[in-house]
Amino acid sequence: MSAAPLWIVGAPFSGVARLAATLGTHPAFHAIPETSLFVADRVDELLEIFEIGQGSNADGLLRALAALEFGGDDDDGVAQARQWLAARGDWSTAAVFAHLRARAGARRLVIPDTEAVLRPADLARLRAAAEDATIVHLVRHPRVYGTLFARWLADRLFVAKDFRDHAQPMAPIDPQIAWLRINRNIETWLKPAFATRYLLLRDEDLGAERDTALAALLRAVGADATPAVVAQLDAADWPFWGYGPPTAPYGLEAEVLESLSPDRGDAQLGGALPWRADGREFAPEIIDMARTYRYG
Repeated sequence: MSAAPLWIVGAPFSGVARLAATLGTHPAFHAIPETSLFVADRVDELLEIFEIGQGSNADGLLRALAALEFGGDDDDGVAQARQWLAARGDWSTAAVFAHLRARAGARRLVIPDTEAVLRPADLARLRAAAEDATIVHLVRHPRVYGTLFARWLADRLFVAKDFRDHAQPMAPIDPQIAWLRINRNIETWLKPAFATRYLLLRDEDLGAERDTALAALLRAVGADATPAVVAQLDAADWPFWGYGPPTAPYGLEAEVLESLSPDRGDAQLGGALPWRADGREFAPEIIDMARTYRYG
């Protein structure tokens, strides 16, 4: 039986990829990019979704397979990974995940995920396929998160209607909607199911007391947390850090790929939101949830 995986979940722009990358440089772990595996039950369905999507959803899975199955995160490995998936259309996506686990060997697979958390159906598949996983729920202060997310969204041509406030005539983009929905999904679908194997971690703790926070996380999951090991953990040393090969360049969230950094200076729950022009503040539900995460 392969080692139980570690699943890092959170809203986009919460630091999920960076934490996975950091853990990926620990000798006990093998971290891979986001796989988007659980948007479907079967591989043929998954490939169809990839085909009609924006074109990059498959990249993380292809890069992971290229490295674990074919020896390298490069164009040749990606081409072989495409063929491997195409030949296994009748496989369940859970079976593909089990295969990835097995290929990681004695090292625990670490999977960053900011996509499955958008959809309860995906989380249900995750829950069934990885019953023995440890879930690390990473959160970031909603104002810090929203400011960074809004800065990125401002340059996008298309923004999902779910991220807009339709109570306003022009439906302005409001990242607090995604923050609330995603964290609520995690608390509803993953926290009760994984119980003692659910861990909550604040991104701010990783910034302020990095080594202390990492050591506490490593101890909680039964990994070596000695100071010498923690000190050498560096996300930039992760083999998947940054853009991948030309045929599969993505697979990581934009915060990493575009070198975006959160501004932690403004971390208040009160006051007008900087990404809105109407002076609106956080909705009461946001404030209530943020306080359960010890913000404010």
